[in-house]
Amino acid sequence: MRFEGHNALIFQKSAYSRERLVKMLISREFEPEKIHKTSMVSDIEQIVANKDINILFIDHELSNSYEIINLIKTKTGTRSDIFVVLISPDPSKELLFKTAQAGAAFFICKPYLDKKIDACLKVYFNYFDSPYGQLIKRSKDRIKEEYFAEAKKDLNLALTFVEKPVEAYFYLARLEFKLKNYPEAIVNLNHCLRYDKKNYLCLKELVNVYIAMGKGKKAFQTGKYLIFNFPTDQEQISEIIRLCISAYDLNEMTELYEAVMAIKGEKGKALNYIGAGLYVAGKEHLSEDHIEEALECFDLIAKSCSQFSKFIRAMIVTLVESGLTDEAKKYLTYFEPDATDQKEICEFVISAKSADQDKGPLIETGKKLLKAHGGSDLKKALDELTAGE
Repeated sequence: MRFEGHNALIFQKSAYSRERLVKMLISREFEPEKIHKTSMVSDIEQIVANKDINILFIDHELSNSYEIINLIKTKTGTRSDIFVVLISPDPSKELLFKTAQAGAAFFICKPYLDKKIDACLKVYFNYFDSPYGQLIKRSKDRIKEEYFAEAKKDLNLALTFVEKPVEAYFYLARLEFKLKNYPEAIVNLNHCLRYDKKNYLCLKELVNVYIAMGKGKKAFQTGKYLIFNFPTDQEQISEIIRLCISAYDLNEMTELYEAVMAIKGEKGKALNYIGAGLYVAGKEHLSEDHIEEALECFDLIAKSCSQFSKFIRAMIVTLVESGLTDEAKKYLTYFEPDATDQKEICEFVISAKSADQDKGPLIETGKKLLKAHGGSDLKKALDELTAGE
């Protein structure tokens, strides 16, 4: 493999690591003057201003590594299709997901070893300089420009060039998806997954195809597999929860809760969705008189979603309406300190259900709360309390 004319950019903190990688690339026939290295974000714009960066090596450990990847792609525009190599000491599930999310095509675990560099450059060569790689690049451009017949011809030819044409099948699937040939898209994605059953991009595309076909249950099953293997994508988990609710796979909610709790970092949006899903599941269980299962769902909301007072209020009201006043009372303690008004409303709803004598003061309290906050649940409780007065 020869890499004459290929521009490489190494973005790493460690000067030793940068120099070691430079030597390894030179020994593999990269031209020294075309290997650019830095640890400074401020240098990057100048480096990429007039150069088509073909391959980028970047530390996964850098907190802004994904922003850097996006910056380089933005600055180079359509002049360069960059092969991103993510460098990390830990080949974890999170890294696999982050690699795909960042658009990286490969990752290398530290320390650098000849066999790892060779494997990476083989993939790079196949993707960029081989006939297969050229066909993939051209077909991607043609799909973007909506020259679908020409793109399909290129991709079908690409299938004959390599043993595992994952990219060719993936872009055939994307092409068929754009043409709304959904069954054909699924066939091609299944070919991808036959070679790599945990391919993040293929799984995500398969979820989108099933959604477009209106096959909520299949989308949910595929998405559940995806999020349990890549438990860091808050947006994806949120989408699967929505599918779960629409497909009425409510018994899966407690499993999805575990996936949400496995998210590292910010998970507020996913918690909001799982809270909604658990509430719907709990309410459904109550309607079927499955009290234990309902309380299991509600307990999980109280444990992890109590910052959303709307869920605590809804749970309490639902339990009161189901005649489970004692069970409702225990959730009053889960209101956050800044949700005192919501707590007062729920205390009134509980009291209104069990009031028998001297209802006057309670009715006055209910009227004040209704005037201040409104709410159909509050009005209903007040109407029932005043009935016959």
